[in-house]
Amino acid sequence: DSYRSKFNLSGPIQDGLLYGSVTLLRQVDDGDMINPATGSDDLGGTRASIGNVKLRLAPDDQPWEMGFAASRECTRATQDAYVGWNDIKGRKLSISDGSPDPYMRRCTDSQTLSGKYTTDDWVFNLISAWQQQHYSRTFPSGSLIVNMPQRWNQDVQELRAATLGDARTVDM
Repeated sequence: DSYRSKFNLSGPIQDGLLYGSVTLLRQVDDGDMINPATGSDDLGGTRASIGNVKLRLAPDDQPWEMGFAASRECTRATQDAYVGWNDIKGRKLSISDGSPDPYMRRCTDSQTLSGKYTTDDWVFNLISAWQQQHYSRTFPSGSLIVNMPQRWNQDVQELRAATLGDARTVDM
């Protein structure tokens, strides 16, 4: 059965100094396609688990603040499944005998560090973020079976400067 559940908790950990949040999500969407080679009758669905944690250090009466965020998202699916064009309503996959069930797994981890400093005339923001993705896919189609593992990494750093007030319009 398909369902979605979410939990969120956020607020001050120490008022005037440290704030945080935690979010968890689980979503399941069942499928109804059939693999005649294996007998599986619930293909075409997804299962996703997501978690996110954030901390923000922002002392009252200080011109600076710092933040940290981390998240993980994992999805497992059997959606790379195709039925024959001549029998779409039959829900049976168009694959050869002995073919495995289609399968996809994607997990993404993300981390972010941030800082902000405010003067009378300027706001400076520094952001540094990293992301890693692991992707694995088995895709049967007809007599062809494709296995596609992949890994991706992304790193981003950014420094922003902006003036404050209506008469100051500098953003870098």
